[in-house]
Amino acid sequence: MFPKPTKKEKKGLLYSGKRLSPEEALKIVQATPLLKRTAMKRTPVSPLKRAKKKADTAFALYIRNRDNKCMLAGLDNVRCGGGLQCMHLRTRGVYILRFDEVNAMAGCAGHHVYYTNHPSDWDHLLQEFFPERWAYIEEHKNEEAHYKLSDYQELERFYTRLFEGIM
Repeated sequence: MFPKPTKKEKKGLLYSGKRLSPEEALKIVQATPLLKRTAMKRTPVSPLKRAKKKADTAFALYIRNRDNKCMLAGLDNVRCGGGLQCMHLRTRGVYILRFDEVNAMAGCAGHHVYYTNHPSDWDHLLQEFFPERWAYIEEHKNEEAHYKLSDYQELERFYTRLFEGIM
């Protein structure tokens, strides 16, 4: 694509019309502020986000241990595989249902990935095999919830105690 450099071109670098040695070129590159590497600063995680993550983790652990198997195994043609995960029937973005036990079940990674990418199939499966849960979710999905730091902390404590009660 580009012509091979000649021996003279290999020996130096052209910079502002004058030829530089490789050492001189390196000094210029190192002295150029835009080319220097800078350390990335970590943005601190807010206490609210940290508490939400802890509550999510405690809830997911409880659900996986409550069900203790893929709840969708044998209900469809999707092959079970991978570790057990907490699957929300309606997305976690619906805050009123985020920590609702009716809105969650344990499922394998295979089912979780498949139904995350095929939401219409997910809706049909829920309506067919889990009609009570589907009705409950449809009834409550438009309600609002606003969690505070203390709410997330209490949810974490609650689901941790429930999980410890199972074990």
